[in-house]
Amino acid sequence: MGRPRVTVLCNPLSGRVSRGWASVRALRDDVGAAAYREASTPEEVGAALEELALGRGDALAVIGGDGTTQAVLTALHAMMPEEQWPVLIPLSGGSTNMTALDLGAAGTLAATVAMLRRWLAGGRTEGHRLARPLLLVERRGYRPVCGMFFGTAAVAEGVRFFRRRPRWRGVVSERTSSLLILRVLFSLARGGAARAGSCRMSCRVDDGDEFEQLAILGLVSTLHRLLLGMRPHWGCEDAPLHLTLVDRDARALWWSLWRLGLGRPGLQLTPERGYLSRNAHRVEFRFDGPFVVDGELFGARSTDGPVVLTSPRVVEWMVLA
Repeated sequence: MGRPRVTVLCNPLSGRVSRGWASVRALRDDVGAAAYREASTPEEVGAALEELALGRGDALAVIGGDGTTQAVLTALHAMMPEEQWPVLIPLSGGSTNMTALDLGAAGTLAATVAMLRRWLAGGRTEGHRLARPLLLVERRGYRPVCGMFFGTAAVAEGVRFFRRRPRWRGVVSERTSSLLILRVLFSLARGGAARAGSCRMSCRVDDGDEFEQLAILGLVSTLHRLLLGMRPHWGCEDAPLHLTLVDRDARALWWSLWRLGLGRPGLQLTPERGYLSRNAHRVEFRFDGPFVVDGELFGARSTDGPVVLTSPRVVEWMVLA
């Protein structure tokens, strides 16, 4: 199989792009102006992809973070059938890059761009293809959102905490982003429930019965690992969505945080003790409050109906090494 035609989409406002701008400029010169676009908002991303006129057999290099990748996935889902999607090349241009790191695209932006340039020039750099299920989030009356990670309660609180402190944005990284979420969990584990953003919700998993929960943590992801290598899921079902729920009154939460982060339930992390983890094909939530998809904040109202999470297809990625 020959190498695909490569186009580049860059978010110039992503966390690492300013520090690696020289490498981005060199990549732009390699691919040519016709195959390079810059976009920072979901609307700009959609317009840029329309101009690039991508199709099956093409490759799109995405320079940005998780939010940029989410905007690309959402736009592709809206504009073309899955059999026409290009392969996506993740380049770690954001602050946390959770999706890129899960796929194996580690290293600085300059280093990953240099590998892509060598690959374009016919060098020995190899491209490894792999697939991950897509996460589709649907709400009545709103545009569907695609990504790889959904979070409520403590996760949404952690993102809102970060957004209220703009001075941190210049120093944020995977480590500091993780610490923001752990801060909320530690606060809750020590009795700080009023500050931890617990969320009363109803949940239905696949065709099961709907159940009520006052959750302090709600996660649904198609990734294998999250920030700092955490794997907070331990479901055994053969299904693409990894669901984890932690009740506000979960027993021994303080001493169970390490088990939760590593996905090692033992005898402690059980539904009876307030910890639920399953793999599913469909998850429905009803709640009032914020939620996060790949680092971007959205809102839900129970009067609008459920927030429905499914995985309608897999996304093909190519990682350079």
